[in-house]
Amino acid sequence: MNEIFVNGKKFVCSGRNISVVNGTVIVDGKVIDIYGNGCAVCNVEVIVNGDVQSLECDGSVQVHGNAGTIDCDSSCSVGGDVSGSVRAGGSIHRS
Repeated sequence: MNEIFVNGKKFVCSGRNISVVNGTVIVDGKVIDIYGNGCAVCNVEVIVNGDVQSLECDGSVQVHGNAGTIDCDSSCSVGGDVSGSVRAGGSIHRS
């Protein structure tokens, strides 16, 4: 099970494909939350405690585990191995 934090709000799920775009949190194709009235929110921060296959986000990303493909609009930090590509609008770190 993964723990996913979006701006401090915690979600626990087994999904490995995560999208946090335009105020909607989607895991494995299923909408699990809508925040900010479903519109783009400034300063989105996503933290994943666990492995993720793909992650798309309007803001910054921290993955405390292994990652496949990451596409984010701000900074990105990954604590494990990266098996795919990473695109970030800011800095990229491997911690």
